[in-house]
Amino acid sequence: MPARRGCSSGVGEHSRSGRATSSISSSGALPGYGRRSGPALSLLLLLSCAAPLLLRPAAAQPAPAPAAAAAADAAAAQRAAERLASLNALPPAAGSSAGAALPPDGEPTLITIEEQLQQADALGVQLTPLQLARANPLLGPGGKLKEPELDRPADWPDGYFAVCSVIKNQNGADLREWIEYHRYIGTRKIYIYDNNSTEPLADHIRDYLHSGLVEYTYFVGRHRYRDLFRTTSQWWAYNDCATRFATRHRWLAFIDGDEFIMLRNESRTDNIEEFLTDYDQYGGLAVNWMIFGSSGHLVRPHGGVLVNYRACLPSDQVENTHVKIIANTRHLLTAGDDPHSVFYRTRDKHTVNEMGARVKGPKTEAPSHRKIALYHYLTKSRGEFEAKVRRGSAAGNFKNMGFFQAIEDLANATCTDAIPLGLRCCPSVHQDMARAAEHAQAAAAGVRPGGGRAGAGAAALPPGAPDVPGGLPAPAPAAAAASDLR
Repeated sequence: MPARRGCSSGVGEHSRSGRATSSISSSGALPGYGRRSGPALSLLLLLSCAAPLLLRPAAAQPAPAPAAAAAADAAAAQRAAERLASLNALPPAAGSSAGAALPPDGEPTLITIEEQLQQADALGVQLTPLQLARANPLLGPGGKLKEPELDRPADWPDGYFAVCSVIKNQNGADLREWIEYHRYIGTRKIYIYDNNSTEPLADHIRDYLHSGLVEYTYFVGRHRYRDLFRTTSQWWAYNDCATRFATRHRWLAFIDGDEFIMLRNESRTDNIEEFLTDYDQYGGLAVNWMIFGSSGHLVRPHGGVLVNYRACLPSDQVENTHVKIIANTRHLLTAGDDPHSVFYRTRDKHTVNEMGARVKGPKTEAPSHRKIALYHYLTKSRGEFEAKVRRGSAAGNFKNMGFFQAIEDLANATCTDAIPLGLRCCPSVHQDMARAAEHAQAAAAGVRPGGGRAGAGAAALPPGAPDVPGGLPAPAPAAAAASDLR
């Protein structure tokens, strides 16, 4: 760097004549300073000329060789191990090589999160989530976390299998039945995204929120842009669920609140977690719909969905080729371009149906319901479908009463295998039936439910008039008769 004004390149540098030169001006003062002399002047001159030398940056030191870095890591690990032993810490688990040098092939040392936490606790060290995610700081850069081996369903504290669902303005009793049924078949966690319901659904399921069975999110959502599913509320909710909760579970099912996962005879189990262990090598499992019509109900019937709806499309009907996905989170990337698919991290992983046949797109070549099916109560009663049309769809699929009639015409088969499950699984079904019986007895006696006789300032209750959860009246006799015929 250039010498400071008034200083030569060296302090006390000799001139060509052999005399020692100084940086004193002809007036006898340093440039910019007043007239000084004596020792003070000498000290000031020395500091002024030496400052650039003191502030000059040190030359860069060469980086340590890889072998030296590895030795330093090993030494740090050895010190940590000795410190642990001195504190009577738990010994490293089998397979852990804390304190050992890197093997000849240079592979990093593996250590589990549990071992890392044990060591940190013994040393009185608080580890940040970032440190936990990267590597064991006690082992240095040569250490690497070993992914936990969670091969059995019981190894997953939040559940091997979980459900992600988008729901809007669903009847409270029906929602409770849907939750209770999936808990009955082995589901340990359900993520509900409430898409701008007029009355938030949380009020109907607070006990399940407090127990931890259900995690609930209320969101407003947005309208669909053109024909892009990725702009819909349903895609946002599905993708948010996949992004936030995939690490908690091995399998995530992306289904709606009117869809019930049904394990059938050839599944050889009534537990969904046990069933899915046979598909762990695949990217995901595609489950075919089994679509149900209204079964002649004009309004919501008492006693739940599984018991009351029996009119279904024939198993081989083409509409049943639609699928919903239960995704293996080991390979899951994001929600797909429609409600019936997902994207995987690598191209070698794909979706299969229950028989192991590859599935491309939102449909299978033919329906398959031998082991598992998705019972889709698409319309429910006529009155409920009309309300559904008015409130719209989270996926932006707007239907009309012509669609309702088309499903009614196709639902000419009978499916009754869900009835005993509905009676066994769900306390809400029995509570709804008890309320229905109370309403019926009160109507027959001309007494309002909860007390008070008709005639004492109140008119007698007409048949079918008592209200039920959700504000819909009980089915009229004509509707019940139509249900029996179907």
